[in-house]
Amino acid sequence: MLSTGRRSESRQHPMTALTVRYLPMHEACASAPRLDTAVISITNPGAAASLQPGWGAMLRVQFSDAEYVPGDIGRRMADGSRFDPATRGFPTQTQAQAIRHFCESVAVAPTLTRVLVHCNAGKRRSGAVACYLMERFGATLEGAVPEDPNRTVLALLRDPTWARRVAPSAGWRSRWAAARKWLRDV
Repeated sequence: MLSTGRRSESRQHPMTALTVRYLPMHEACASAPRLDTAVISITNPGAAASLQPGWGAMLRVQFSDAEYVPGDIGRRMADGSRFDPATRGFPTQTQAQAIRHFCESVAVAPTLTRVLVHCNAGKRRSGAVACYLMERFGATLEGAVPEDPNRTVLALLRDPTWARRVAPSAGWRSRWAAARKWLRDV
C-alpha cells in the first residue's frame, strides 16, 4: 500500500481533480486520444512511441528503467570514476524537472482531467510518475497501486536536487583515498 506522508504538499493551488492511469506502451499506442487527457510518454533512449495525435497535451521523455543510489555513486567516485547519469540512459534531474513542470501545468488546466503515463512495460517508470501525481496532486489512480516504482525516478520527482546530493564531497574523497592507502600499506 502506498503511504506518502506528503499530504501537506498536495493541493497547494486551485487544480482540476486528476485521474491517473499508467500502462504499457503498446496499450497507450492503441488508446483512442481524448482531449481531456494529458500523456506522459516515457521510452528508452532512441525510441519513440507511436501515439495517435489528438491528445489534450503530451510530454515525451527518454530514459532507461535504471536506478542509482547514493552508495553506488559514492563508491564509483571514490575510485576516481565519473558518473554522468545522462550518458548511461539513467533518469536525470532535467527530465524530472520537465515531468514536474508538465504535471504542474496539467493540474491547473481546466480542460485536462486525466493523465495517462506509459513506459515500455507500464510498471516501474510510469508507476513512479503515477505515485508522484497521487502524492503531489492528490490524483485518483485508475487500477492497482504500483508495486515496484522506479526509486530513482520517484526520488528525482519528489526532489530534483536529489541527484546532486548523492555525490560525495571532495573532503570525503580525500579521506577515502587516505583510508585506502592506509589499508594497502597494512
